[in-house]
Amino acid sequence: MLFFLGRPGCLSELVKPLFPNVKEVYELYGKVKLAHLKSNLERPLEELETITITAISDAMSALKLRRIKKGYSYDALKAYLYGTAHRLFLEEKRRESVRKDPSLLINFLKTRKSKLVQRLEELSVEW
Repeated sequence: MLFFLGRPGCLSELVKPLFPNVKEVYELYGKVKLAHLKSNLERPLEELETITITAISDAMSALKLRRIKKGYSYDALKAYLYGTAHRLFLEEKRRESVRKDPSLLINFLKTRKSKLVQRLEELSVEW
C-alpha cells in the first residue's frame, strides 16, 4: 500500500493528471493487484514497484496516444492496464522460475516425449 500513496513517482502521482478522483486511482491500483495475484508470483507487490510503474506508464502513454482500441475512456484504461501488468508479471514469473531451477532454461531444447506419447508410439502399428 506504500506504493499507492505518498512518494514521488507513486501510482497516484502518475495517474492524477488524467484521473483526479481518488476512487478511480484506487480502482486502477486494484487492477494491478489483481494482475499480481493471477500471476502467482512469490514476491510481494511492494517489491515489484518498477514493474508496476512500467505498466502504469505504458498504459497512460497508450491512452494519451490513442493506441487503445476500445477508445479514450477510463474503462479502456483499466482493461489495458490489467493486460499490461499481467504480461509484465508473467515475464517476472518466468525469470523467477529460471532462478529457482536453472535447468529449465538449459533443457527446453531437448525433445522430451510425455509418457502418453511414448505409450502411443509403442502401441501403434505400421500400415
